Amino acid sequence: MRTYGSGNSLLRMMMILLLPALLTGQLPGQEAGAELTTLWSLFYGGADNEEVNSIVLTDSEGCLIAGMTESYGFGVFGKPDMWILELDPDGGVLWEETYGVADCFETVYHLIETGDGGYLAAGYKCGQWGFGGGDAILLKIDSLGTEEWFQQFGGSEDDGIRFIQASPAGGYIACGWTRSSGAGFVDAWVVKLDAGGNIEWAETFGGTDYDVAKTVYSHPDGGYFVTGYTNSQGAGEYDAWVLKLDVDGNLEWEKTYGDTGYDRVYHSAPCLDSTYVLTGLFDNGSECDLWVFRIDSQGDVIWDRTYDHAADDEGHWIEETSDGGFAIAAWAGYEGNPWTEMWILRLDTAGVLLWDSTYGGPASDVANVVRQVNEYDYLLGGSTLSFGGGRVDMWLMKLHDNPTGIEDDPPAPVSLFECRPNPCSQGAAFILDQKYDGPVSIRVFDLAGRLVSTVHDGYLPAGRQSIVFDGATLSTGVYYARLVTGESVCLEKVVFIE
Repeated sequence: MRTYGSGNSLLRMMMILLLPALLTGQLPGQEAGAELTTLWSLFYGGADNEEVNSIVLTDSEGCLIAGMTESYGFGVFGKPDMWILELDPDGGVLWEETYGVADCFETVYHLIETGDGGYLAAGYKCGQWGFGGGDAILLKIDSLGTEEWFQQFGGSEDDGIRFIQASPAGGYIACGWTRSSGAGFVDAWVVKLDAGGNIEWAETFGGTDYDVAKTVYSHPDGGYFVTGYTNSQGAGEYDAWVLKLDVDGNLEWEKTYGDTGYDRVYHSAPCLDSTYVLTGLFDNGSECDLWVFRIDSQGDVIWDRTYDHAADDEGHWIEETSDGGFAIAAWAGYEGNPWTEMWILRLDTAGVLLWDSTYGGPASDVANVVRQVNEYDYLLGGSTLSFGGGRVDMWLMKLHDNPTGIEDDPPAPVSLFECRPNPCSQGAAFILDQKYDGPVSIRVFDLAGRLVSTVHDGYLPAGRQSIVFDGATLSTGVYYARLVTGESVCLEKVVFIE
């Protein structure tokens, strides 16, 4: 395991403050109900591909992010390792770890906190060894990322786990897909596991074609509520699909939702009133719109709505917010090309749009998950092809919703942060104007994200400060200085010349 002090990072990071023109906002023709502020925006990754699939919040308002990396561990292009990082509230890496073996594709699709303070990751593994073409995997780690146990299971074909939750019956309930058993080409797969990840029962559901389970939750009656999509039944090419199971995994009822086109559900969430909200895409005949609908515990629709950004749009994560509304992470299409943007939306309890915002650049950027940190702050995670230092980097943003639209935050604690001279040779000084007394840290990283110097880490009084930086040991090249003071994070590019 690799651990770091708060605010340090092994990884390549760049603040989105360097790209203000790319932070664009609401749907055309609609008014946003709030001012959405980017508190920070960071990229994590190396030379190849990385992606965030899951976020777990911590008590300190930090988080764990989980997904995959092709740049670290045994990860190489096309065969990633699982990657889990714990971050502080400013996005600094506290620890990070890769998990996997050489010459295998391994990724985390979902991460949850366990009752002992550790974490359980669920995902997929495919390589030169295993029980079949690809297998479901479970990885249990402690609070610092140390592996405690690992389980792999599957059949003669391809099987994977997309989602896992603690079960009121003890152990865990998980869902995903299987090609190793069932009636069709791909079937939905629901698996009950004990506390050690051993299978207690496993059931398949579906017809002769392509059927997948995306989420599973405990039902108030002790059974389970499964959502996904089906190509084997319903009105269209694909339909949203909900299944109700009893405590032993037996099917009690199932329902499909959709029209004659290509309609899917990618994620769902339980609500405090024992209803469920689902998101995905709805095919309107000319393009696909983001789709959200709410159902009761019997699967009957309470309301459903679609949201159109430009071209094909789809919801990938939804959760109930503290006010009874919903936050959604989505992919927003561009008109006339195949690229996408990160898209976050906030809805009220009836699905009425409160605000939304998109983030992206000249290539494809996607939002896979959003988590509400507190009443007004959100973490939005996914991946970017437009920015960062590699092919595709993890992209994580912390966003602040000011519901009045009136600036109610105090002035930024630092109004100036720069290196003088820049470019420089051997030595320089960091100049900052600090509005308040308080702790300040200035650390310098190379382009690989390695910490090369701690320039200052301690108390500074208010006013203009000049902090001397002795760079005599540094090689010629480009570096980034990261300033953290209070809630503010700033970056300054520093160029060393001979």
